[in-house]
Amino acid sequence: MKNFKIIGILFAIVGIVFCVLGSVGYIFQLQEKEARIYTVGKVVKIEEYDTGDPEVPKESRTFVELEVNGAIVVRELNVSSSSFYVGQKLEIYYLENQPETVYKKGGEHLLILFPVVGVLVATLGFLLAFNKKLQAFLLKLPTAESI
Repeated sequence: MKNFKIIGILFAIVGIVFCVLGSVGYIFQLQEKEARIYTVGKVVKIEEYDTGDPEVPKESRTFVELEVNGAIVVRELNVSSSSFYVGQKLEIYYLENQPETVYKKGGEHLLILFPVVGVLVATLGFLLAFNKKLQAFLLKLPTAESI
């Protein structure tokens, strides 16, 4: 029973950390929303390069053409995908005070997954640490030696 409590508390701590960090990151991202300038960019170049990692030997960088303050510029996109192709139009944005960094529209809300997962893991941890019925149920489950 003591092991369940320790494991549960560790799960709860990890869940709380995920929840706090994800929430803070998401709040910062929402604060910068007012500084975003949305536009459409055209993929002009996809550059493959060797990573030196045998598990992921190649990666790619995607460059888009867009208009910034009346000038046509080419910037590297923050993500790359095998579905991108030269000539493709993408919905993108950049920050008013940082036009050199270009982001693909649509991934802004992925940070919300961290607090959601954190709450689930923390809840599981608290249940595991303090719910005697759950602990008793888990103790009755067959182990590898008994199968």
